[in-house]
Amino acid sequence: MSIYNQLKEKFIMKNAYEDWADYRKALTDIVIDNNYDSSLDTDSDKAKEKKSIAIIGAGRCNDLEVARLAECFDEITLIDVDKNALEECISSQEKSIRDIIKIRLLSINGLHEDDLEAFCDKLLSFVRNNVKALDETRYEKYICDLLDVLKEKASKAVDELDKKLLKESFDTVVCNGVFSQLLSMYLFFILSVSQSVSDEILIDVSKTCLTAKERLSEINSIVIPQINNVLISAAKKEVVFGNEFSDINKTEGSAQCIDDIRKKYKPEEVYLDWNFNSREMIGYKMLVQIIKKAR
Repeated sequence: MSIYNQLKEKFIMKNAYEDWADYRKALTDIVIDNNYDSSLDTDSDKAKEKKSIAIIGAGRCNDLEVARLAECFDEITLIDVDKNALEECISSQEKSIRDIIKIRLLSINGLHEDDLEAFCDKLLSFVRNNVKALDETRYEKYICDLLDVLKEKASKAVDELDKKLLKESFDTVVCNGVFSQLLSMYLFFILSVSQSVSDEILIDVSKTCLTAKERLSEINSIVIPQINNVLISAAKKEVVFGNEFSDINKTEGSAQCIDDIRKKYKPEEVYLDWNFNSREMIGYKMLVQIIKKAR
């Protein structure tokens, strides 16, 4: 198994569907409740009202009840960079539901699996080829150079995101638990390699790790507000953002999204408990922010 596939395997939550049952129901309730219009309570009005929803970073949809969404929406578009995950989600649905689902392969920050794989390969090769001559200055510079390439690619891709996403608009857009994951694998890999470098080559990499975190945070701070603008523009009625929330230990990516939404809009806010990993007793407080557009 390649380094990239080993890394990806660590991020797959094998018990997610079971662990997230309560959270999945609560989040789906929020989406559906915000799409109920009591003024459309006649059969004729309902027949005219066709509703569509886009789920950004849908993956396997472990955090949303697709069957219930199908009762509320006439068309469901799943948007993600992981084709296998989307196909798993669709295959688990009944045929009548599969018929109204569309998939769009899209990375909202422009970074794909091959970018991460290349990053991993380059950093590992650099360390292996420079073991005898490696010091923290060289190590830090190389990582920063790699991250500068990512920054340039992500910034350019986000500038063009509206052209890719706004080919069609949706009544509702949901983006839940996405921003904390945009660059998390990069940081996890950098920290893992850095630990090995520290243990085996005996150099201090603490400053390098801090710098890498700051560089990744900088990328998020640039691209996330732009992504938010595009997602909000793509919605005709409402956008639902969900992010891990903490006043003390802020989650990278999530914090930028929450702050950006609060700064630009006056969202409705609801807090949910997310039993993320029952085996390791990991849970999050999720802040769901709902932006309703003028109708």
